[in-house]
Amino acid sequence: MLHPVIESLLFLKLARQSICESIDNSSIEEKVELKDYIQNEASDYEVIHLVTLGEMPENKFDDISEQIVWECFRKDMVKAYDYFSIEEGYDEEDIDRIIFEIGPISEYGLSSAQPIMELHQHTGFFEESIFKKDTISDKFKDKKKDMIRKWKINSAKRRVKGAVGMASTGEKIATGAENLGKQAVKSYKGMSPGAKGAGAAAVGAGAAYLAYKAWKKKRKAKKK
Repeated sequence: MLHPVIESLLFLKLARQSICESIDNSSIEEKVELKDYIQNEASDYEVIHLVTLGEMPENKFDDISEQIVWECFRKDMVKAYDYFSIEEGYDEEDIDRIIFEIGPISEYGLSSAQPIMELHQHTGFFEESIFKKDTISDKFKDKKKDMIRKWKINSAKRRVKGAVGMASTGEKIATGAENLGKQAVKSYKGMSPGAKGAGAAAVGAGAAYLAYKAWKKKRKAKKK
């Protein structure tokens, strides 16, 4: 099992990809611009807010609200537990990991946005022994300021340009999350009454993570 911080990065990255795939399958015109924002500009708070509540938050960063939204997301996962484990047959340990382990990563100076993920890979953060520990080491914290500085530089270079206002952009990105939810809704008929109350897009994001984990396990088993 990977460290919870890495699992959180993985989940958020897959959530971004799922939203982008939904945007591709939608009738939205500004697909390139919206996907660029989701992959390169959106904060992790915006991503979890989008898939849980179906809309973009007013602020790009909000530590307190982010914690609350994550709790709402976990409740959605609890409601969908039987659907994931019984209907889809996903590993219960992976489902438990979503509910009890993954969460906000901004406090560590991390982000699942593409530019900073590339920075993580370049600096070898994913191979560092810190992820085998229960706490983040001082060595990791020392790099936080430099990472944030580079993230802001990369973010500025990739900033979405054009006439589309951010309010309109946020609304259209939310449509991508709604489309993601519709994919999960197709399976809702077989879900328990309690699970039907789960946020559709949240279930879609959770399913994307669980499907990836299942695929990795099958691939690993074939190699043995």
